[in-house]
Amino acid sequence: MSRHAQWIKEARRSRKLSQEALAKRLGVSQSLISMWERGESDPDSDQLLQLENVFGKQQRGESPSTRGGTAKSRICEVAKELLKSEPAGIGFSDLASRIQERLPNESINTVRTTTGTLVTLLPSEVYKPARGVLRLIKFRDAETQEGGDFSQ
Repeated sequence: MSRHAQWIKEARRSRKLSQEALAKRLGVSQSLISMWERGESDPDSDQLLQLENVFGKQQRGESPSTRGGTAKSRICEVAKELLKSEPAGIGFSDLASRIQERLPNESINTVRTTTGTLVTLLPSEVYKPARGVLRLIKFRDAETQEGGDFSQ
């Protein structure tokens, strides 16, 4: 059995999700979810990040892709930290530069590629309010509830 199989199955069941519902949220087939859970196949790094986004932090430690700290997971965590301090959002180039400053050992290409796909990797946390700008969804939601505008 793969190292991810049990984690995926237990996390899915604990959230009372069917394989079909999880597949729909991830944009994959139900049969692929089944293969993951049987250990016949492993999710790729993008799919692991999507699974972590759906399942959240695990009760007994970190999720499989952050054990050992993949570059993408480190970049995503730093990006979220930086975006938390900027309610109006941060431009793509500025965000990539700030991430590179915080993670100088990461390849600039990996930083830029991952930064460019944050909306896909973290769809319930990050969105693009304007071209080239990334922002945490919680600020959009707060703005909608309060009727305020953080962008000014």
